[in-house]
Amino acid sequence: FEDLNPIVFDELTPQELLFATEVPVTFFGDSIALHFTPKVDEIFWNGNIYGQGSLQLWDANDILRDMVRDGEVQENLVVVLGTNAGLDQEGMDELMSIAGEERNVFFVNTNSRVMHIQNVNDTIKDTAEKYPNAYEVDWYSYQQGNPDWYTEDEVHHTPEGMEHFAVIVTQTMFEYLPEETIEEIE
Repeated sequence: FEDLNPIVFDELTPQELLFATEVPVTFFGDSIALHFTPKVDEIFWNGNIYGQGSLQLWDANDILRDMVRDGEVQENLVVVLGTNAGLDQEGMDELMSIAGEERNVFFVNTNSRVMHIQNVNDTIKDTAEKYPNAYEVDWYSYQQGNPDWYTEDEVHHTPEGMEHFAVIVTQTMFEYLPEETIEEIE
């Protein structure tokens, strides 16, 4: 583990590391999620992932609906959408309805160099404030000052960026999940 993901190993506490390896989580999203697939296998041992290049919220909801119906979405859902087009509250409300009240939904905001960055981040923040089971993973703030965490396209993450992405997702889930959930994992 440490050899494959030294940043994750150094940045997370032992409690957070254990949590990451045991938390039931589904990652869902666009090409950023797709490229993150190897890290899910290495870090989130009780996780699964669906990623599709150029996926937008309006197409994603039908895919997510099918995954929920088929039992493929775990009790914690990390959503990585908004890079390819902006988001709207109607689509986010639909996503939350599909996910259901029993799931914790973690929306990762963006710092990718896209014109609609403010729309994406504002819509994620608004959704996290609107729903008690929705949370914002603040990648935007966490990534500031580290352009080397992105590839040349300034959209996708480098291997180092992916490790830091795993760190902020883990820390956010660990912070917001109910104490009982964390105790069950420990």
